[in-house]
Amino acid sequence: MKIGVFTALKFQVRVTVHFPQIIINNTLANTKYVAKVDNGMVTGEKIEQNKLEFSKQ
Repeated sequence: MKIGVFTALKFQVRVTVHFPQIIINNTLANTKYVAKVDNGMVTGEKIEQNKLEFSKQ
């Protein structure tokens, strides 16, 4: 399983890959989000840096 790590200025991201979870590292806000793909929609979940965990699906 590969996890795509990238930097996004805006949280509106088009996902063309089939990863269960995509980590978005927003360097401007210094905040990390976990993007989940649900029926073609991308929803963001704000997480703390010390609780950054991946669940392999």
